[in-house]
Amino acid sequence: MERNASAAGLVRCYQEWLAILDRPVDEIQAILLAETDEGQRLRQSSPFAGVVPFREVWAIKREIRERMTSEQAGRDESAA
Repeated sequence: MERNASAAGLVRCYQEWLAILDRPVDEIQAILLAETDEGQRLRQSSPFAGVVPFREVWAIKREIRERMTSEQAGRDESAA
């Protein structure tokens, strides 16, 4: 916040996230995963950009895609 003190919009964003991060983990998770306009807005203004190294982000995304594909294949087999 000190680095961006002159940018009121960023400071408000940081303050909003600080309030969110004071909540229990399950509430934070629900906020981050909410399929709402508010959830999308918060994900787009996340203060965590750049915290996780790029390669790790892609590894996480790859793992999630593989897991989702595997789960879908399991549902398809069950339905057949």
